[in-house]
Amino acid sequence: MAVRKGSGASLFLLEMLVAIVFFAISSAICVSLFVQARLMSQDSEDCTQALRLAQSAAECYKAGSGKLSSLENLFPQGAVEEAGFVAYFDDQWQPCDQQSARYRLCFSSEEKEKIQEGTVAVERLVRPVELIRLEVCSYGG
Repeated sequence: MAVRKGSGASLFLLEMLVAIVFFAISSAICVSLFVQARLMSQDSEDCTQALRLAQSAAECYKAGSGKLSSLENLFPQGAVEEAGFVAYFDDQWQPCDQQSARYRLCFSSEEKEKIQEGTVAVERLVRPVELIRLEVCSYGG
């Protein structure tokens, strides 16, 4: 009876297989972290731009003595509707029409005892979420 001794190639192949699986799992984790970081960066940029737009709208509203029509000077593509003022923006935060919009600015107001109270909200239409909401008051006296 002859005893046959293995060459060790199967052990080497098993080690290589384990190493490949380890690197595949590690790279999958890294890719998911990069995707999450990109989404967080985009969300942060969206919030910053939304805040800029909301502040501009609130200041324009206050400067116009609480009239929604004063917002048409700042956002000429927007429109005063029955619910308030609405303007749409594309993915570069440039004014656009409703069909190609990615963001919407909504401004509503009501009068309470000679004080105009307004609410400005900026929301993302893709992956829908309200990015920011500001309350503003203007004395109409």
